[in-house]
Amino acid sequence: MGSILMTRERIDDFLEIAPNEKNLLFDDAVEELKKNCQGINLEKVSSIKYHTNTWGLSSNNWFADEIITKLKNL
Repeated sequence: MGSILMTRERIDDFLEIAPNEKNLLFDDAVEELKKNCQGINLEKVSSIKYHTNTWGLSSNNWFADEIITKLKNL
């Protein structure tokens, strides 16, 4: 059985943020998440898949403040 590589996908209105496979913490994790979120057209996203448990609290707080609040079509 094959495996699926988890990456950020952009299919018009769907966004998937890859899990934190490097197990980064604190500022390193936030920086990685910022890189993963660059170039997202937040106006079009209407559904997301975000692996919350793999990221730390600081990363999830950043994602909530900087990304979720700007997703008007969820």
